[in-house]
Amino acid sequence: MASSKIMFGIDLGTTNSSIARIRDGKPEVIRSETLKYTMPSCVHINRKQGVSVGDSAYRQMGEDMIKSFTTEGWEVNTFAEFKRTIGSDKRYECSNLGRSLFSEELSAEVLKQLKALSRESTLKAVVITVPAKFTPGQKAATVRAAELAGFEYCELLQEPVAASIAYGMEAEAKDGFWVVFDMGGGTFDAALLKVEDGIMNVVDTEGDNYLGGKNLDYAIVDEVVIPYMDRNYSMESILDDEQRKEQLRNAWKSKAEEAKIKLSLDESTDILSDLGEDYGVDDEGNELAVDISLSRKEYNELARPYFQKAIDITQNLLKRNNLKSDDLATIVMVGGPAYTPLLQEMARQQLTPKADFSNDPMTIVARGAALHAATIDIPYGVAEVNRAKVNLELKYETTTVETREWLTLKVLAKESDSVPSDGMFMVIKRNDGAWTTDRMKIGTEVELVELSLVENTPNQFSLELYDPKGTRLDCEPCQITIIQGFKHGQKGATLPYQISIEIHDDLFERDGLVPIKGLEKNKVTPAVGTENSYKTPVDLRPGNASDYVEIPIYAGAFFSEGTKAIYSDLVTVVKISGDDVPALVRANSEVDLTIKITRDEKMSLSAYFPCIDYSYEIDVEFSLDRVHTAEEIESCIAEARSALENIYDETDTEKADRILKDLDDLLEKFQKARLNDDNRLQTLNSLRALQREIDNLEKQVEIPRLEERLRNAYAELENLIQKIRENSDEETLNMGKIDASMADHKNKLDRLIKDRDRSHQKLKLMGDLAEEISAMDMGIRFALAGRQICVNILKEYAAAFDQLDWSDRAKARSLIQTGLSLPPDAEQREFMTIVIQVNALLPYYQQHKLV
Repeated sequence: MASSKIMFGIDLGTTNSSIARIRDGKPEVIRSETLKYTMPSCVHINRKQGVSVGDSAYRQMGEDMIKSFTTEGWEVNTFAEFKRTIGSDKRYECSNLGRSLFSEELSAEVLKQLKALSRESTLKAVVITVPAKFTPGQKAATVRAAELAGFEYCELLQEPVAASIAYGMEAEAKDGFWVVFDMGGGTFDAALLKVEDGIMNVVDTEGDNYLGGKNLDYAIVDEVVIPYMDRNYSMESILDDEQRKEQLRNAWKSKAEEAKIKLSLDESTDILSDLGEDYGVDDEGNELAVDISLSRKEYNELARPYFQKAIDITQNLLKRNNLKSDDLATIVMVGGPAYTPLLQEMARQQLTPKADFSNDPMTIVARGAALHAATIDIPYGVAEVNRAKVNLELKYETTTVETREWLTLKVLAKESDSVPSDGMFMVIKRNDGAWTTDRMKIGTEVELVELSLVENTPNQFSLELYDPKGTRLDCEPCQITIIQGFKHGQKGATLPYQISIEIHDDLFERDGLVPIKGLEKNKVTPAVGTENSYKTPVDLRPGNASDYVEIPIYAGAFFSEGTKAIYSDLVTVVKISGDDVPALVRANSEVDLTIKITRDEKMSLSAYFPCIDYSYEIDVEFSLDRVHTAEEIESCIAEARSALENIYDETDTEKADRILKDLDDLLEKFQKARLNDDNRLQTLNSLRALQREIDNLEKQVEIPRLEERLRNAYAELENLIQKIRENSDEETLNMGKIDASMADHKNKLDRLIKDRDRSHQKLKLMGDLAEEISAMDMGIRFALAGRQICVNILKEYAAAFDQLDWSDRAKARSLIQTGLSLPPDAEQREFMTIVIQVNALLPYYQQHKLV
């Protein structure tokens, strides 16, 4: 069957969205009903369950938010900025529907409206852009939104890549390093690109899914509007009530946004209450009204920290890739805040004077999405076969840096009706009218045609097919587009996260993340990752669902190794139980993991158990990200502070002081809007960055501790061996093997202590060596006095029995009694077997995570 290109691209934004298509070979942004190139990502549902989207919904939102503050019991039925919670378990209560809505359901309404703007009744496939830092769960939710909107196929494209495609078509300089600085309404992305001979590849990405224009709006509300009210009115009961305070913030958010936009052009603006509008009363019954003059200078002081955070992220991206500002050919500025004079000034001063503001920052992503869409085939199962047409099979490069391109084509006879047996001919015309082919025969055999391209532009060609008598025949495809001068060099997506699994970390006696080799950040899909030789913590008995192993998969930061899982994004938890294996898998059995990610970022996992030569395979379904409670967020901040205080005297106090201050500032800012779900996600995201710094400091402190532990363990083992020689106990031991092992341990110990590396890998090597020395020490002691050691262990368990958290108390008590009842001359193996069985009933083995 013939295939055709998608042709439509959508920028599904936090605050504004737009749709573009390829027309006459060029990207064209379709205007909204109000003749604007963008449409507010806002949805209103009325009492009759009618849905309005865009400008009308945005106007209604202002009224809705004010009434939620002024009218007791008023239910808000207008929703905006839900993109920031897409992929999470956040629900938006809609009284007019009688149910709550997920973010993807609201996003689907925006997509439906954009689809209607296209005026294409058969629009079934689309390219939708997403932030570069979107998690797998957020991307999956975006695809679900497209499905709910009636799209049968949706291809996702990172927003910075889309912007670079649109920019690249017009840029004079086609080579060098580019940075796309994309600050939208709700998210920030920085993407580092390398362009050589017009071919663009993504080098690295960084960003913040909770940094954007929305933060600036609430900064005006929190730092200007509410303090004004607090000074001029009696507001104590309102500001002390978290729910009422949140309603007040939302009521004034739209006014703050209007002021922000005006200050991009004017030196000052007024924030005024609308005449005749009810804005509620204070504690003494006085009607609330606002009359504030806000200067650009005052606004700049509010906005500067948020802009600085985005610039810091960009500078860290460059530093990570050993680049300086002078190495950049350009910075492409994207998003509404790019209009702000302050951000333009900061970008030029701190990043590069080559920052480019010439492209429309509000539509560049949609235009790039459409250009990309023109290169993507609609899958055969989605594209319809029109039986009145002759269907063609075409093969060609959709993007190229060459000025000529080869096209192969043939007729698909089985997919076409009324195909003449012989004598058809075709003429191919470039749509600018400056180039055409001669008439050429065409049939079911492959024909090869060389096309001439205009440089630095999309080239559209029309395919005109005729029967032997010269009568025009409908054919599909009847047009093709080839983009000349700029080419995206990657076929798949760039992974913005390191994919990791959570295991139990013996080193820190806690669960931690282990990166999957092959699924590192910036790998291009399709990609395959493997991790081998992990151990199962419990028996997996066939048919027993209560026996299980959990494999939590996370999308973590660039340096996620050894960090706590809460500071990364949960992808899913794969659970393998006794129902999933055909034979017994003993505790401590090896398991090898393989995780595959397809070009469109679908994920699958295979767990291979060598002991039974069996692989368990499953397609991964992405989990919803949980919005944590305010109390959980505050607890996480307190935990981070406590962890830092515990190592304060042993670490870099200047850095520790700065982190402590950042934690205090984060807590203060969070407590201004504890009930705001978006604020919780944003706070946790900021906390993750601070926690990673604390983790690194903990590692630096842990290394001297481990070095001391290693020296002591080695010295104790040396003393033990010396005592064995003094007591002439060598007969029962292989002293040659022991001496060789000691020499090996000494070499490893000297190398590790000499190495100044402070990575988690070094910590792991030190921990492994400590375990090797400990195991050797215990092995020697067991060889000499194994029975007595086992008896002593069982006696200790018996004495502390009630203080230990046994998984099966009755079984534990029975095993201990059995072991203590064994005769003194019983086989040492019998004692050891019982000790192992008792150990398996202790809490460590209840965790169900790989070790």
